[in-house]
Amino acid sequence: MVFIRSLKRIMCQVIPHLARFWEKIAMQGISGDLLTPRQLAQRSGWSVKTIRKLLAERRIRHLKRGNRYLIPQNAIQEFLDTNMVEPEVSHG
Repeated sequence: MVFIRSLKRIMCQVIPHLARFWEKIAMQGISGDLLTPRQLAQRSGWSVKTIRKLLAERRIRHLKRGNRYLIPQNAIQEFLDTNMVEPEVSHG
């Protein structure tokens, strides 16, 4: 009986989190918009190590659930746009 109460309590805590997780994914338009670090590395030509470092430093947008990262396809382009250094205009 104690086990059943514990299980029920855990399920009541977990299910709302899962619902929010799937709602967030649906809002992203899960039609292939979110990638794993390995998939993003293959598409971008960047190493998985570099992408994981950016994730750890919270420098690119991502969704983290447990130990899984899901990254929007355009996260690398957003990172580049945000961090691009423009040349100085010389007057002369």
